Amino acid sequence: MVKPRVPSELKKLRGTDQPCRMNAKEPAPVKGFPVAPAHLSPEEVYAWQQVTQLADSMGILTIADVFAVEELATAYANLLSLRKRIKEEGDLYEKRDITGETMKRVNPLVGLEQTQRKDFMQLLGKFGLTPSDRSKVSTVDKAPDMDDLSMWVK
Repeated sequence: MVKPRVPSELKKLRGTDQPCRMNAKEPAPVKGFPVAPAHLSPEEVYAWQQVTQLADSMGILTIADVFAVEELATAYANLLSLRKRIKEEGDLYEKRDITGETMKRVNPLVGLEQTQRKDFMQLLGKFGLTPSDRSKVSTVDKAPDMDDLSMWVK
């Protein structure tokens, strides 16, 4: 399995950037909120808002992240939906075998929820939104915003 490349910006934040390993022509997307796609469900829009607020507060969100944020928001909305259904239906159900005895079986939604949780956690890691992934990144202090007048007045 080939390890995915680490973006130059992430190398800078981690302090592992070396000129010989940097891509001088790497695209630098504009920081900011990507616009939520219109086809998202209300649950996905809620998840979108949660993800974009967290990622923006960490200074890692760019307008080029629209598809990755959509995947993360969809995974979160699906996870919440599965958890709600399991809570309503229960994690076990009863079934009669051919002899007429009642057996307890695991609700198939439990397996789906576990798979969805794993996918969700992987996507969180891509954004540095888990403690272990966040520990690999250090942020750069932002310069205070200056309005037009403050540039000329001392």
